[in-house]
Amino acid sequence: MIFANDLLRLKIYDDEVWYFKRISDSQLIEKSEDTGTQETETQDLKNTEQTENETVFLIDAEPVDGKIYVAGNFEYMQYTDGSIELKKYTGSETSVDISSEIGGYPVSRIGSGAFENCSSIADIYLWADVISIGEAAFRNCSNLKSFDIPSTITTIEASTFENCTKLEEIFIWGDVTDIGDSAFKNCESLQEVNISSKCTLIGESAFEGCTSLEVVIGYGIVKIGANAVVLDSVPCNCTVVGIPGKVIKRS
Repeated sequence: MIFANDLLRLKIYDDEVWYFKRISDSQLIEKSEDTGTQETETQDLKNTEQTENETVFLIDAEPVDGKIYVAGNFEYMQYTDGSIELKKYTGSETSVDISSEIGGYPVSRIGSGAFENCSSIADIYLWADVISIGEAAFRNCSNLKSFDIPSTITTIEASTFENCTKLEEIFIWGDVTDIGDSAFKNCESLQEVNISSKCTLIGESAFEGCTSLEVVIGYGIVKIGANAVVLDSVPCNCTVVGIPGKVIKRS
């Protein structure tokens, strides 16, 4: 509580501010002046601070000059929205952090094949809220054990995790709408994938060769590609799923 110019300023929680006039030491009445302006100014200030602290990535942004730059074990390309795409990982560590900023720029994209054939990697920690992960980004990462797909991703591209034979866990935090062809093909250690009801498409061979897998399909799915999964131990080559929410399991 703060008294200033004979007014009591009382802040309630984070967003609500009340002003009172002093009539006596034992009596307060609500300030008759327009407090809406004060509250609006407070909210505008919060919005401004939030905007200044957030980086907006544009899905239609384009490369600035097509040049490849290097920071540590990463090669990257600059984009017109001020962010970068990781083009290639060149290290040999078993554990890799993908920070929210690399080379002083925010990371918005992981390019096609960026980690392809990086067989030494067992763990990848993705701290950046990337808006896209390119095709075959982690293909043949044969020792990768788990991966978190952030809520900012809506499409799992073709062959993203193909031949990641030791991949046991995939955490999908957002509403993925499409799973591309061969996205998890031959991930023989993968045990469970929960697919959002927002997902409408599972591409051809998406989970082919996933011999340990149980897939829970959401209610929104409308198309499953050839050999994408095994339904009741029979290869599935359907275009519309008749029983949404059904557990599909290889045995």
